[in-house]
This record gives sequence, structure tokens and C-alpha cells, in this order.
Amino acid sequence: MIYFLRIKKHRITELQDKTYTINIGVDDFKKMATSNTLFVDKTSFIYALLGSEYHVTLITRPRRWGKTLNMTMLQYFFGIPVKNNGDINEEEFSKKQAVFSKLKIGEHLNIIENYLGKFPVIFVSFKEIKGNEFEMTQMKIKELIYGLYETHKYLLQSDKLDDIQKTLFKKFITKSFDLAELEKSLFYLSKMLSTHFDQKVFILIDEYDTPLNDWYAVQLAQEGISVTKDKYFQSVLSLFRGILSSALKGMNILKKVL
Repeated sequence: MIYFLRIKKHRITELQDKTYTINIGVDDFKKMATSNTLFVDKTSFIYALLGSEYHVTLITRPRRWGKTLNMTMLQYFFGIPVKNNGDINEEEFSKKQAVFSKLKIGEHLNIIENYLGKFPVIFVSFKEIKGNEFEMTQMKIKELIYGLYETHKYLLQSDKLDDIQKTLFKKFITKSFDLAELEKSLFYLSKMLSTHFDQKVFILIDEYDTPLNDWYAVQLAQEGISVTKDKYFQSVLSLFRGILSSALKGMNILKKVL
């Protein structure tokens, strides 16, 4: 079942006595919000998401509707800014406060106080995972997961994680994890982040359908292709089912999944 979040208001950021640019194709909210870029204020989406009773939300809008930009907005808003050593980056937190206090969500002081920069966030995009050989696709996904763990390398110094968790973490940053561990990678990372920060985790998954959609587009030109019988399709589908279903099993440690 699919649930839709309705946003009633949008507004353009206030124009001041300075020159603004319009960046076409930019999907990094932080980059847009911290530069002289003119953009539509969609921060009401944050309010709508938090007001939703559902823990998992699927956005089904077509391409170029700003889905990725909205996800990076959520990542920037909720994410705890940390330094390489794991300490809270107070300077980045102050910049984040300055950005959102001027936008629509800034009118909701309780949300700013209780949610801004208070949660660990896992943002993963499968945009670049394309191919027609399972081994190559699997390798690309492993590289993607490796990058996620590298971002949180400070967890190795955490006094809240036990030796078993740290040993597992090392397997991911040394690329020595197997297929079974790959399928549970998002679950493992969310559990470690939740333990370290003593907070529930936001998981934002972008372009999850790209690997199969890209493959299918290539196959359309070929006659007699059977999706249900194709070995590559079924292998990739099985891998993604494993990764996503495993991530969602930890709902007790998850705040929202998008």
C-alpha cells in the first residue's frame, strides 16, 4: 500500500538586495541553501513527514520532480553533524540552524528544537548502479556500502559499541564482507548508529529501482526476453530484497524510512 504526503504550501526564499543564481539539475540541498541560489522552499515536507503516522513512505513522483533534492534536504535537516573523530561539529550545527530558521519549517519552533541535527541519517542512492552482469553490479553495490561505512568510521572509537560490532564494522571498511553480510549492511549500520547516538535512525533510499529499470530499458530492444526467467534480473532482485527487507526489520531502531 502506498501513502502520499500532501504539502499545502511552497514559497520562494526571500529575495534580498543581492544577485541570485538558478542552478538547473542540482540535487544537493545543502549546496543550494548555503549559496546564492534561488530555490523553492519545500521544507513544509519535513513537517508533513513528521506528522505522518507511517514509518515507511514511498514517493512515486516521476523523474525530475525533485525527489533527490527533498531527500538531501531531509538528510541535512535531521542529520547530526560530526567531525572525523565523532565529536559534534558545533560550527556546522550553527550553520544548519541559520539555514532552516529562515525557511518555512523555521516557524515550527518545536520541530527545530527537537529534530534539527538530532538524528543519525543513512542516505544511500543507487543511481550509479547499472549493468547487465550480476558480479559487476554486486561489486558496485559493495563499493557503495563501503563508502557508507567509511563516512561513519568514527564508530570504531565508540565506547558504546562492543567488540563484535567493531569487528563487523572493520569487515565493511576493509571490503571483506560476504554476500550475506552485504544484504544486512544497512541493518547493521543503523543498529550501530542507534547504539552510538542513543537515537532512532532515519534511512533515506534514493533510486532503488535504477539497477533493474536500467537493465530492463536495454532489454526492451531484444525480443523474447522473459523477466521472470532472466538470471541477472532475478539475482539483482533477490539482492535488493535482502538489503531492503533486512533494513526494515529493525523498525524499533528506525525513526522513518523514505
